[in-house]
Amino acid sequence: MKSIVLGIGKAGITIVENLIKENHDVTVIDVDAKKIENLLNKYDIQGAVGTGAEHDVMESCGVAETDFFIACTSRDEFNILVCILAKKLGAKNTIARVRDPRYFREIENLKK
Repeated sequence: MKSIVLGIGKAGITIVENLIKENHDVTVIDVDAKKIENLLNKYDIQGAVGTGAEHDVMESCGVAETDFFIACTSRDEFNILVCILAKKLGAKNTIARVRDPRYFREIENLKK
């Protein structure tokens, strides 16, 4: 399975490591080139530097062919926005890390 992880903090790294154990083809996206480089040197994965809100970055990572797009930056609103973009670009499944419970009331509207 092909997975893209946006945001390479503690949560993102943990997700990447677990996806690798499950034999996923993993691509990571982050604004910090050094974080990307460190992961590329440690694992057999692909990476792109960017915010994830950039159409060209998403296309270059193959979002249209991805099984799972996981946004786990520290910003709830951004994670939701980028998952909507990924879904519009063809990602089969999207997962947004959302920590603020206020957003859960609107989950059904966001899915539409």
